[in-house]
Amino acid sequence: MFKFFVLLLCFAYAYGQIIGRCPEDGGVSMYLADAKSCSKFYQCSNGVPYALRCAAGTYFDIVTRRCDHKQNVNCCFRKRD
Repeated sequence: MFKFFVLLLCFAYAYGQIIGRCPEDGGVSMYLADAKSCSKFYQCSNGVPYALRCAAGTYFDIVTRRCDHKQNVNCCFRKRD
């Protein structure tokens, strides 16, 4: 079941134009994956997404919503850069 969920998320990010939406509530901290790049992600602040990049040797994990070592992250169809 978990693998199905991850695969479903991969397709959603690979084929969708929208990577997600930042909540308008400024009190909520949220991170969104970039739809095309494994090393890029966005931090939401007051409803606005700000582009960030993971440190060298790490990718953004769409499940845990944090940067992790490349070998621990399933990058799906996003570009491995």
